Amino acid sequence: MTRPTIISLLLLFLAPPVHAQTVTLPETAGTLATRQADSWGLTVDEWNRYTELRILHHGLLSEDLTPLEVLGILAETPDERRRFARMFASQQLRILQQIADFEADYRDAVVELSAAPPRRLQLVSAVTCVTGDCTETINEALAQAHQGVGVDIYVSGASDDNAVRSWASHHAVPPELVQRQVITLNHAQQGMKPGLTRQDAQ
Repeated sequence: MTRPTIISLLLLFLAPPVHAQTVTLPETAGTLATRQADSWGLTVDEWNRYTELRILHHGLLSEDLTPLEVLGILAETPDERRRFARMFASQQLRILQQIADFEADYRDAVVELSAAPPRRLQLVSAVTCVTGDCTETINEALAQAHQGVGVDIYVSGASDDNAVRSWASHHAVPPELVQRQVITLNHAQQGMKPGLTRQDAQ
């Protein structure tokens, strides 16, 4: 084997391997026209006519006009004009509804984020409250607790801790929220008025 052949073989073995690469082909004009036409609900022929009209009437039509408006304004027949007008109105109404839905969600988000929830609530309830209107206040307090708002419950008229526990069991106070101290169970002090009040941090 001659020297040039040996050198050639060495270069072949030492050459880095060639890895396959994914080649992204440029989008063809036809594919682009199809995508643009679909985005406006048009056929490719209608899209091509729109582009031609833009060229033919360059400087006479506002650049802000949409394809549907251009095709409608320069329609060849009244039926064609009405068709594009209807398509344009349908798209505008859909956009207006989407804007209205977004603005409604935005207002709700502003209220939700700006409203400062109470740091804790105080509920004072008589141990004898088992039915009636007073249970509505208890249920409201428990609903707040399930949303993460702390609730300090004071039971008045309870003879001992077992009476407080019995009251809590009757009203289905979640034990896990008590263990996490989201809810606290206490004996009411003299003079405490029944009801649900805020205890905002000062």
